[in-house]
Amino acid sequence: MGACGDICKLLKLYPDHGVPIPGFPHLRKMRLMVPGLAAGKSGGYRLIYRKQVQDETLYIVFLETYFKGDREDLSRQEYKNLAHESEAILRSPLSVDWSDG
Repeated sequence: MGACGDICKLLKLYPDHGVPIPGFPHLRKMRLMVPGLAAGKSGGYRLIYRKQVQDETLYIVFLETYFKGDREDLSRQEYKNLAHESEAILRSPLSVDWSDG
């Protein structure tokens, strides 16, 4: 299982693993450390995702991944766009292919 599979497994068990993004309560951010990459907060990737329970089903939508060394954080407008995208996806979750592999 690769990194994506490991992340999916983690979030299935702990959907609140990431931290909420201020001003966007439905979006969460988590750190993804990369073995062999410089340690510390500037090493690794960031994953922005949204979780939602609908009709007793947990949906987790991966919205953005970026390398922390390339940029500090997303802009407020970028978070706003991701929030809108996640709303559109979760408005009709049965029309989305949710397979993870």
